[in-house]
Amino acid sequence: MGSNSKIEWTDHTFNPWRGCQRVSPGCVHCYAAAQSKRNPSLLGVWGPEAVEGKRVLAAESMWAQPLKWNEQAEKAGVRQKVFCASFADVFESWFGPIVNGAGDAWIKPYSQREWGHEHWDTADLESMKRDPQGWQLVTMSDVLNRLFKLTQATPWLDWLLVTKRPENILPMWNLSEPMIDLAGIEPGEVPRYRKKPLSNVWLGTSVENQEMAYKRIPQLLRCRELSPVLFLSCEPLLGPVDLTLIPPINRNAPCSTNVLSGVTYWPEGDTDTGASIDWVICGGESGKEKSIRPMHPNWARTLRDQCLAADVPFFYKQHGEWIGMPDYDCFTHGMNLDSHPHRMMFSNGKFADEIPREERYSYSQRIEELPVSVMRVGKKAAGRLLDGFEHNGMPEVRE
Repeated sequence: MGSNSKIEWTDHTFNPWRGCQRVSPGCVHCYAAAQSKRNPSLLGVWGPEAVEGKRVLAAESMWAQPLKWNEQAEKAGVRQKVFCASFADVFESWFGPIVNGAGDAWIKPYSQREWGHEHWDTADLESMKRDPQGWQLVTMSDVLNRLFKLTQATPWLDWLLVTKRPENILPMWNLSEPMIDLAGIEPGEVPRYRKKPLSNVWLGTSVENQEMAYKRIPQLLRCRELSPVLFLSCEPLLGPVDLTLIPPINRNAPCSTNVLSGVTYWPEGDTDTGASIDWVICGGESGKEKSIRPMHPNWARTLRDQCLAADVPFFYKQHGEWIGMPDYDCFTHGMNLDSHPHRMMFSNGKFADEIPREERYSYSQRIEELPVSVMRVGKKAAGRLLDGFEHNGMPEVRE
């Protein structure tokens, strides 16, 4: 569950557990869910506990890998990035048991004041339900606590946590520090705590379309004090996304924010500046399914241009299975349009073949746009050049 990675924007991937649940359109062709069906005992079972979903904890040998990566990074004097939970969502609300590859539940003793993982054991889940004998189930909160401790034990690694549930970050961020000196507390005074920031944990959220941008980005921006880098993973990009006019969590407030610059615009021209996004990753959908969705090239170009205008690093990961003309030169690759599936696509996501033939011209005139040809050539052949250039922007870590 941990390894070096083929993902272009990270050095390693690490899965503290495996298993998740689909929550939005970007999850439809989830590669992790598809792979898990081949070996669900180790790769988890997608879905909630009510439909027998499973969250499978990684073996101890896998938990040890980041410690080795940290040693290597320190020796080389070069920080390395770890994409955490490519087969899960760190901030999923999971209240079921945590199991091992054999299906036994992870348990912890009631008697310990602190239930560190060194005290954990496994037991048959049904037996635990009948007679726990002084034991209780390990919870996702316990596993998260272990993960956060691991991030603190690896200061030469930058941990990239990407979630589709940013509203859970603050409630589940179970590391805190006193806001006042505990030694100076008066008798009867209740100590106050604040969420503890982690200097090597980057927080990101998935944004596949405008709806998810409106829903998730304001929640991520609430976590500005927790992390030196807040970022967006716009992959798979399924529609145009405007990051310059994002409404607040309270939709009734008469304002909108350019989340790349942090500038909020109020009526009558008033502005103020707050939290902003530090990095944007963009990419099209990949996979073997016939229903893999194309990305209109203008969607990626628009994101690129928004980042450029705000001086925010932009990383273009891939076109995906489909590529738009002229980013793919058929003559150079020795192909023609008849050798691969191709469609004519408008930037609003509509396809010309979905419109009656006699109405296509009038439709194009009405939206003042001609469709572009997109062709399915495969992820490798499509590559990652956007308008002839690689975009490998990386964020500068805030102090």
